[in-house]
Amino acid sequence: MEKESYMFKEVQWNKIKWVWAVVIGIGTLMWYAFYVQIIGGKEFGSNPAPDSVLMVFTFIFGIIFPIFILTFHQITEVRDSGVYIRMSPFPGRFIPLSQIKSYKRRTYNAIAEYGGWGIRFGFNGRAYNLSGNQGIQLSLESNSNVLIGTGRPEDFNVALNKAMGMR
Repeated sequence: MEKESYMFKEVQWNKIKWVWAVVIGIGTLMWYAFYVQIIGGKEFGSNPAPDSVLMVFTFIFGIIFPIFILTFHQITEVRDSGVYIRMSPFPGRFIPLSQIKSYKRRTYNAIAEYGGWGIRFGFNGRAYNLSGNQGIQLSLESNSNVLIGTGRPEDFNVALNKAMGMR
């Protein structure tokens, strides 16, 4: 089977500085507590956690969570047959061109409309967004909406125009 070509592909990484600050801050605190209590042998804080709990928390918030945030990214493709969206490491979603009634480029407010970034649900439908406030909103035959955040809205729109014209 021949691999399907795409007209548009964008890979977005998390660029929200406060998210990075929180992840780095929590990770640093966990590693400091680990160093003080496990390596240094002194209790960390006024109500210290048992060593086993501290080790588990350090593993989760000092290793796993930062790796997850570091590798979390959004892949968007406009293919010959439809639009593919994936928030890695989660499974993706494919929307066939035949299910798209209309689409438009728009500016949105991720927090006010969808409660933040990621795979979100709001009053205006589902959103896949990682940063920024520009996107393409698809209106589907099922009368639902899907907003796809993009750092390249013009290129995304041009590719959709081309793909929709080919169907």
